[in-house]
Order: sequence, then structure tokens, then C-alpha cells
Amino acid sequence: MHLNDMPLVARCCAIASVIIAFVLNPLFAFDDVVCFTAYDVLARGQLWRLASACAYVDGVFGCAIVVILAMRAIATFETQQGSLRCLADGVLAVIAANVCALAASLIVAPFVPSALSPTAISGSGVVIAVAVIGTRQCRRAAMNVDVDVLLSDSVTISARKLPAVVALFFLVFGARVAEVAGWYLAGSAWAEGHLDKLVLSDEQLEALERGVCARVRRQQGYVGVRGASLPTSTGSEHASTALAFMMRMRDQLRDVLSEYASRRRDAPSASASATEGERSVDAAESADAMTSRSGASTPSSTPSSTISEDPRPKPESREERAAAFASALERRMRAANASREDAERGEDERTPPDQA
Repeated sequence: MHLNDMPLVARCCAIASVIIAFVLNPLFAFDDVVCFTAYDVLARGQLWRLASACAYVDGVFGCAIVVILAMRAIATFETQQGSLRCLADGVLAVIAANVCALAASLIVAPFVPSALSPTAISGSGVVIAVAVIGTRQCRRAAMNVDVDVLLSDSVTISARKLPAVVALFFLVFGARVAEVAGWYLAGSAWAEGHLDKLVLSDEQLEALERGVCARVRRQQGYVGVRGASLPTSTGSEHASTALAFMMRMRDQLRDVLSEYASRRRDAPSASASATEGERSVDAAESADAMTSRSGASTPSSTPSSTISEDPRPKPESREERAAAFASALERRMRAANASREDAERGEDERTPPDQA
């Protein structure tokens, strides 16, 4: 499923989990503020951690799990039940699971002292919420009729037993006993109807939809309380405009990088051409000097074949011509200075000592 095609809450969960895992947690220690531990709630009285665990993401691996669940489980549930129902049930599921985990920690503390340790941190809040709601759905589906869940082509299991099998699977792979007991007990209690008094009714959610959340319902991907999708053209236009802008910026950045890479590739060839130009100019200067000297001694000895078109390679680019000209000028100045010094030295040698 593409990110733009996901419902509102599922898309926000996926994006927020990436931001929390890769930005807020490493830079600002956001996970230390929102995670749930029985020690912080009991010893420090930080009851708000029961609900703030919704924003806790357990590292990079936990972020990957949250994104997968958002694309698969949360998106499906939100499409069927609505965005506000998905959000309200998710928050209630996390609070109920943490309360049950707190009670389980107090029960097992005499046998497992680490249950009340400050390092006994529960997992990602979104994963716990999905586990609670999944347990509720499985146990409710199997109340009146026995429903089987197909795990593979040859393995089927009763829907009522599936949450217990998943809980056992988590315990085998090292999950905390209090945490697993928390979401299993919360889901089972919700399936039995013990949490129905805390669940917001459809009428209450519709009132929120018309009042406080009126702006939210105009966002792209929002699903109404009755399961009707309510995306607006404004949101889709904004999304398409933003996507087009990002595509245009990507193309411009690609062009700039390609031009820079081509310049870097052409730089060695240009320097090599400039070096060859300098060498050719030096050879021409030496040939001109030899010709001038021989011409000064025997003017008639210069053959006509030497006066022909110059076969040396000519610099092509502006940089090559500038480099060749600078090199030639420097060497001509050097030759002029050398000839001047030779002339002065010859005059000194011809001057008699008495005149000196």
C-alpha cells in the first residue's frame, strides 16, 4: 500500500514512528519521557505514562514493526470502523493494557523482582494497542460460533485460542511477562464487555466529528464514523501539488549533481590538455631560439621547409588557451632576463681591469 493511499490515522502512525525513532529519540531522549514503566508510575506518581506510551517507539526494530502494522492492520481497521473510532479505541487499549501490566507487575514482583525495576519498560504503544484490539476481535468472533484462522495451507487454529498462542510465542522469545499479561488481560476483558462503559459511542464520535474535529475530517484519507470515506478535493489537490513540487525538486537536484559530476570528469582531461599545451609552447620557444641563433650566424642556411604550418596541437578551450599563454609569457620573460644577464656578464668580462 502506498503512503498516500493509507487512511489518515494509519498514515500518521507510520510517519510519526519514523520521526520519533530517528529524530526525537536520539536527539531529545523522547522515549525516556513517554515510555511506560511500573516503577515510574508507582514510585514517582507519573500516571500520565499510562497514556503517553501511545507515542513510545522501541528503537529502529520497533519502528519497522509499527510501520508494517500501520500498513496492514491499522489501515484495515480504520477503513472499517472510521478514523476517530480507530484513534479512540487505540488510546483506550494502551491505557487498559498498561493498567493490567501494572497489576501483573505487583503480583509477580515477589517472585520476579525485576518486574518493578526502572528498566522494565513496556514495548511500543502502537504494537500493544494492536495486540489488545486483535485479542478483543478474536475472542468476540469466537463467542457464538467457533471460527478457525488459517495460518498456512495445512495449519489452522481456533480464533479463540489464537491470542493465547501469540502470547506464548512472545514469552518464548523473551517478552516481559507483565507486558504480555497486560495486553492479553485487557483484550479479554474488553471482549467480555468490561470496558464497554469507557468506549465512546458513535453518537459521541459524530458530535466530535462535527465540532472539535471538524477540521480533521477535511484531511485526506479521513474515514467517517460510519465507515464512509470523506476525503476532500482540497486535500487531494494539496497532496498532488506537494508531490509534484517534490518531484520537480528531485529532478533539479539530479540535474545539478549530474552537471557537477561531468565537470569533475572533465577536469583531469582539461589539466592534461593544458600540460600538453605548455609542453608544445616550450618546444616551440626552444625551436624559435635555435632558429634565431642559427639565422643570426648564417642567414642563408635556413631551409624553406622549416617555414611551414605549425603541426603542434592547438589549445581548444578558453582555460587551455589562457594556461598556454600564461606559461609562454612566463618563459619568455625568463629567457629575456637570462639573455640580459648574459649580456651584462659579457660586458664585464670585456672591460679592462684598469678601467674597472
